[in-house]
Amino acid sequence: MSDVLTPQVRNFLATATTCVAGTTRPDGSVRQSVTYFLLADVDGADCLVLSTVAQRAKARDVARTGTMSLCVFGNSAPFPAVTVEGTARVLTVAESADVGHLTRRIGREILGFPADFELTDEQLVEADRVLLVLSPTRAYGASYLPE
Repeated sequence: MSDVLTPQVRNFLATATTCVAGTTRPDGSVRQSVTYFLLADVDGADCLVLSTVAQRAKARDVARTGTMSLCVFGNSAPFPAVTVEGTARVLTVAESADVGHLTRRIGREILGFPADFELTDEQLVEADRVLLVLSPTRAYGASYLPE
């Protein structure tokens, strides 16, 4: 478990699914996009994981800067939220078996795909799917988190 994520924040992140991902454009300005994420163990540490296409701007930003932030929010009143910042990396199928496993988990748990939903490594490569992996270094702005 991450020392950065308190138990209350970690519990919230384990149940939330939507966020605003913030990355840095080449000109230094901020890029934001609404997306979904998964709290997962990657290499023995709590990480926030997004599945995307390698050529999307946020993936290119992460590859260039090695950083990302996520503002995670709940979908019902009182709309709990927390912002998590950290180092980030792009993880490809060629680098880790976690890519297939976590992409399938995102499909099943967040997108509602059937339990037998499968994607082969070849299909992931063909679709140009990668994971953005955020290793938290700071969590702040927590509000209205469930006890």
